[in-house]
Amino acid sequence: MADAGTFTFVTRPSGELMVDLPSWRAVTGQSRDEIRDFGWQEALHPEDRERVAEEWATAVHDVSLFVTTYRISEVGGGWRRLRVVGLPVRGREGEVERFEGVAQDVTESELDSALLQAVIHEAPVGLALTWGPDHVFRLHNEAYRDLLPPDREVVGLPVREALVEIAEITGAFDEVQRTGQTLRFDDFSVPWSTGPERFYRFSLAPVDGPDGIGGVLISGVETTDEVVRRRSLERELAEERAVAETLQRGLLPSAPQLPGLRADVRYLPGGPEVQIGGDWYDAFRLPCGRTALVVGDIAGRGAHAARLMSQVRAAVRAYAIDGHGPTGVLDRVERFFAGQDLAEMATLFYAELEEDLRGMRSVCAGHPPPVLAVAGAPSTLVRGAVGPPVGAGAPVGSALETALPPEALLLLYTDGLVEDRGRPLDVGLQRLLDVTAGAVADGPAAVCDAALADLLAAPGRHDDVALLAVQADAGP
Repeated sequence: MADAGTFTFVTRPSGELMVDLPSWRAVTGQSRDEIRDFGWQEALHPEDRERVAEEWATAVHDVSLFVTTYRISEVGGGWRRLRVVGLPVRGREGEVERFEGVAQDVTESELDSALLQAVIHEAPVGLALTWGPDHVFRLHNEAYRDLLPPDREVVGLPVREALVEIAEITGAFDEVQRTGQTLRFDDFSVPWSTGPERFYRFSLAPVDGPDGIGGVLISGVETTDEVVRRRSLERELAEERAVAETLQRGLLPSAPQLPGLRADVRYLPGGPEVQIGGDWYDAFRLPCGRTALVVGDIAGRGAHAARLMSQVRAAVRAYAIDGHGPTGVLDRVERFFAGQDLAEMATLFYAELEEDLRGMRSVCAGHPPPVLAVAGAPSTLVRGAVGPPVGAGAPVGSALETALPPEALLLLYTDGLVEDRGRPLDVGLQRLLDVTAGAVADGPAAVCDAALADLLAAPGRHDDVALLAVQADAGP
């Protein structure tokens, strides 16, 4: 049957063929139209297709050499074996623009050493070839030379002697020769004895010899700068998060002591990879004898959101103590945002409990409604007119009058408790009502714990959560 010989190819990073391949067509019997675009892949052996696709994707992602062996169908039946080496070619912006390479029919012979040597020297990434059971360096290109410390000579030396700092990796070379599989390493650390620690992304690919796999092709790029930048960013984010969390926790009070009320609070920042937000709660006695309850959420994350939260929290307290009432408090907070020329917005629920705790006046600025719970009855949401968030530059909503049954419990919370990417909001609200109804008989602390345990049980939380639960004290 026809021998494919040696031929060149050019493809887009997606694998779409950009030039005709007469030698390929002579072996497979495919027409010019049939191999266009991705049609050439139809000639690959079904058992090789998934593996080759994964190797190709890795080469595109890592901008590394594509080295593989696969089988293609012959006219009349049977399979021929090709050894393929592709080089990524970058565009002006540094992106992989195309792959140019060579393929050789190795069904009945080993890979031509001259061809491999030419590929190594022309490659844009670091390449080196080791040979034999001791993995002796035979050759490398200039790009590989740049990966080594100055004056480090490796040609003619086995890996364990040439790279004494990573002699333990010799086992990986043995595995490649034994299994014929390519091994890849990301951000591999090398503590060079003659210089600072450096990091590399590299692969070890098998190279055919006369009697099976004879050598290992090393393809590598240095990632030291990338690793250093990433670690520095991680440290900065961790430090910022620590500052913000300390600030936020320092500003949020512990469970308040309020006349005639039992109260409990909870605050949970987002997951460890998420910057802290601007959620807060507050509860305090007013000079008129009423009790103010507040829960809010500043848009945005990080230290800036925590600082803005502290300012808004202080402003709400000041306006409330001055006796402006629910709508007056929110109207002045809106003016505060406008006067400070703040780009952020905040959702906010503010309420004042009557001195006898039998009634409540509240106003809502884009915030989830509180839960009203009484032992032995279904819990309900305190729904009224919901105005826009403060900072939106619009008039605040009207106040709502709500009667409170004896020993009623109110649960105020931020949206991180009920909103979830994998759960509709109405489902989260209903679960909260059910959980609150089941725990209200045991008081505010039990309600807070039950709500967190049920609604935040799934991993991957992306938002902060603040809770404030208050209940009329039944006395001894």
